[in-house]
Amino acid sequence: MVDSSSSPLQAQPGTREGDFARIDSRRSKLPSQETTSPSRERPKPDDSKNCACRPNEIGHVTWAESSAATLKLKSALSSLFQHVLRPTWRLPGQGCANVCFAREVGCEASSHMTSFLTYLILLVSILTILTSCTHKSPLPLISITQIATNPGIDAIRSGFIDEMGRLGYKEGQSIRYDLSNAQGDIATAQTIAQKMVSDSPRIIFAISTPSSQTVAQAIKGTNIPLVFGAVTDPIAAGLVESMDKPGRNITGTSDKWPVKDQFALLLRLKPSVKRIGLVFNPGEANAQSNVDVVERVTKELHLTLVKVPVSNTGEVQTAAASLVGRCDAFYVPADNTVIDAMDAMVRVSEQNKIPLLPGVSSGVQQGGFGTLGPDYYDVGVQSARLADQILRGRSAGSIPVATATRFEYFFNVRSAKATGVNIPSDLLKQAAKVYP
Repeated sequence: MVDSSSSPLQAQPGTREGDFARIDSRRSKLPSQETTSPSRERPKPDDSKNCACRPNEIGHVTWAESSAATLKLKSALSSLFQHVLRPTWRLPGQGCANVCFAREVGCEASSHMTSFLTYLILLVSILTILTSCTHKSPLPLISITQIATNPGIDAIRSGFIDEMGRLGYKEGQSIRYDLSNAQGDIATAQTIAQKMVSDSPRIIFAISTPSSQTVAQAIKGTNIPLVFGAVTDPIAAGLVESMDKPGRNITGTSDKWPVKDQFALLLRLKPSVKRIGLVFNPGEANAQSNVDVVERVTKELHLTLVKVPVSNTGEVQTAAASLVGRCDAFYVPADNTVIDAMDAMVRVSEQNKIPLLPGVSSGVQQGGFGTLGPDYYDVGVQSARLADQILRGRSAGSIPVATATRFEYFFNVRSAKATGVNIPSDLLKQAAKVYP
């Protein structure tokens, strides 16, 4: 039996640093123990000089010092390392802790291992408290999704974020945003909506009818509110029960256009127009709703409407070209498929000198000659005010749908000249924006 009361390991005079031998008066009498007991093997040279954990370094951990509680915990942890844990790891004359444990000896090793495990548990407990003290809860999340990139949608997003800031929701301080863009793909929009729901945001802000519809489907069975932006007809899109009492957990802002006034502008500037060419995607609820309004207005104004359906942006230029000779002017409805292919519409318009009247004000910047439309930045501002009411505790379904109220003139002088449209100076002076 090994004598547990024997002396601890001590350095022998004349040996190089790191070599140790056990002083045991019984060793000479029991030579067989030197070979039969692994715990009595002569220790190998100490390799502590190559060890990463040096004496006095083991407790030097850099912790966040953001509060008085953190400082106290750091002090306690340092004391633990200095007076309790480090002596347990390093016996007199030994090198690094990992070398020490390679030389465990009988009951001494068991005793030290028990002490080590005890203080390891204490260390984990302190680290847990320290972590809870130094990590703040994440800021409330608002997820924003848009169907594509175009000037109108981007202006809505900017107006929303800017107004939220003015209302006191500073990004990175009291709120955080997650921005997503489906790049015109419905399947991607659906994936984005599902991902946003899994993130459990305080609010989802969806810009455009397709994005709003995918989010509305994804939030079913949850308590996540939806605020939509730029949905032309939220009732026809199946988002709300009524404009005054939306129901469910949804509200938002409609950008319903003054279609009759837009055609009145066209006839004022180009009285010879009799036939209107229209490219649209019947698969978009907002487009179909807007086309229904256009049909009524053109009938009232004794204009002929010539429609060509498409299913994706790649078909838009061919569809527009098919209308050459069959129409006197183009009208771009509230259709994301066509708006995303606005460049194609502009090419056909200018190459054939056919005036292009976009329903969306951002389409003027892209090449339409002009329009009377909503300020899309203001649509974002109104949507932010709805979000503010929700964050203050009001149910989204009880907040009436807001509608665009600011309609202004927008003109593009270059496009007007290219398609034979003369814009009077008095109208140019009234315009919110004139593109040269």
